[in-house]
Amino acid sequence: MQRCILFLTKPESTLAISLAQESGQDLSNLVTKLNLAINASEDVSKIEVNREEVDSILDILPMPKVNEDQNYKLLRNNLLKFLTNKDD
Repeated sequence: MQRCILFLTKPESTLAISLAQESGQDLSNLVTKLNLAINASEDVSKIEVNREEVDSILDILPMPKVNEDQNYKLLRNNLLKFLTNKDD
């Protein structure tokens, strides 16, 4: 399974952790990586992930809404960009 780098801000990582924990799926490896990103000194962290981990977070994101929280939009866009770039 090929792993690639995903770039997320601290608020995006925090949101992804919250979604992963609420999902009931075993995403403990991903949550560990996201926690490391939150505790890092950089505002934007590089997280080594695979496509399945990114798909899992996308699957548990709620459907987009017009007045959606900005962090949901940013997280969704970064995840979709990651998946699009890996399909090239």
